Amino acid sequence: MAKINKYTKNVSKTIDLSNTRLPPVWSRNGVLNRNAISETQNELFVSGKKRELANYVINLIANAKQTVVLSSFLLADAALEDAIFDATTRGVRVYLMLACETRLEGDIPDDDFGKECLSQHTKMLKRLGGRVLIRSASHFHSKVVLVDALSNGDQHLAKGVLLTANLTREAFERNEELAVCLSSEEIVETVKVIKWAMFEYAEHEVLDSSEFSATSKQNLIAFPKGLDSIVCTTDSRHSLRAQVLKLINESAKELIISSFGWQEDHEVIDAICAKANQGVSVTILSRVRPSSMPALVKMADAGVKVFGFKWLHAKAIWNEHNQGMIMSANLQKHGLDAGFELGVLLDGDRARQLKDCLIALSVNSTSDIKELILDSTLSSHKGEIQYWQGGRLHTNSISTCMIKELPAMTAECLTSLDLEPELPKVTWKDVPSWKIEYNWQVLAPELPKNSKEIFWEEKQEVPSESEHTVGKNANGKKKKPQVKVIKRSYNPKVYQLKDRKLIAVNENDDLSDAIKLKNKSFPIADIVLNKVG
Repeated sequence: MAKINKYTKNVSKTIDLSNTRLPPVWSRNGVLNRNAISETQNELFVSGKKRELANYVINLIANAKQTVVLSSFLLADAALEDAIFDATTRGVRVYLMLACETRLEGDIPDDDFGKECLSQHTKMLKRLGGRVLIRSASHFHSKVVLVDALSNGDQHLAKGVLLTANLTREAFERNEELAVCLSSEEIVETVKVIKWAMFEYAEHEVLDSSEFSATSKQNLIAFPKGLDSIVCTTDSRHSLRAQVLKLINESAKELIISSFGWQEDHEVIDAICAKANQGVSVTILSRVRPSSMPALVKMADAGVKVFGFKWLHAKAIWNEHNQGMIMSANLQKHGLDAGFELGVLLDGDRARQLKDCLIALSVNSTSDIKELILDSTLSSHKGEIQYWQGGRLHTNSISTCMIKELPAMTAECLTSLDLEPELPKVTWKDVPSWKIEYNWQVLAPELPKNSKEIFWEEKQEVPSESEHTVGKNANGKKKKPQVKVIKRSYNPKVYQLKDRKLIAVNENDDLSDAIKLKNKSFPIADIVLNKVG
């Protein structure tokens, strides 16, 4: 028979949440992070810790003979700044196109690296003010470096590179960025557009100090005509947007597109979704940002494969006709419809290099790559995920099983140890686990100390003075035998506590005798443990 000490019962119950449907999720499942890709791809560059792109730009400036033109939303790299300073010392004329006031009027980065770059940018303005010509506008977003490209007679000396990266240390070393070396023809076209933007599209300038002063259109330089390889965005020209749509709409098999920013209601996003719905294989590379999520979810819902990166900033597009473009513009209104952006059209070897770079980024980057999954269950994920709900990105970490210890419960009777508490009502967000195992103990009830024992009564005849003499009374009749009442304990003992009857057993007793007594004589009694003995 079972002993009493076995009736402290350990109970476990598992709640299965594995089939819970999740909102859109950024998941690492199935995404391979292997070796870092090569930073130099013939005529293209990918940013990285080796700083091959940064060193290429710095080397261009270091070898400049006459002029350097740099256009960037922000400039904050110590080695690059030193190269610019040294160039001015050699007598090289340096022109900077920046969006200084945008950064200096409250666009404060929220990471330490970004804050350091902003501080470096501010110091740069003070150091170079008066040594270089700085023109700025809040809409300047192009990223290009031109060396010895302003003189028509020395075009063989001209060098140029168009980048997706701002000229900052974080862009060169941390972000996923792209850059392409420009041909002579592309440099000529870029110079024409840059000259127009610097003198006809700028809002402020710095001439001989670090102080900005307002500037206005000069009305001296007309916007260039006949651009074949360089496309742009201005307030009235949208050849860049037109080229993006052309590359998308001409695709019938495959598209690869990378961008930092996306806008759900833009015609470019609609064009991408239309191609995916037609069966075109579309791959998207994007930084994971709340503002981009509506567009990314919309594209994923159309069948687009969407990969997310923590720091991606590359903007490029490629289709199966081996046509492509690297650009500064994000795929949103500010970039395609407004601002100042530049892009360069690619074909042939450079387009193939672009495809290789984009594929390499999507599968080989050492960055933390995730895939956007719209329709999945909880059991499809393990480890950290980000999910999109209520207009916000939330982070959670999924486990296979989570154990929750609940408070012990005390039974009313040793025959009723199957007690179950009211389990907490939780969702996968509260307890992010495929399964939740709840554990608790059901303790044996104990005999209260103030209980009083109940006895059963046994009547016994009292023997006469002599076993051989039968007593008679005064009438001569036989006397009735004397009877005494003896109180005896039940086995096991029974107790009373107010209106409760309790059958008490000791730890070493078998429970069967108590159950028999309960069934026979005390059907509403509770069987309890008498630890006193």
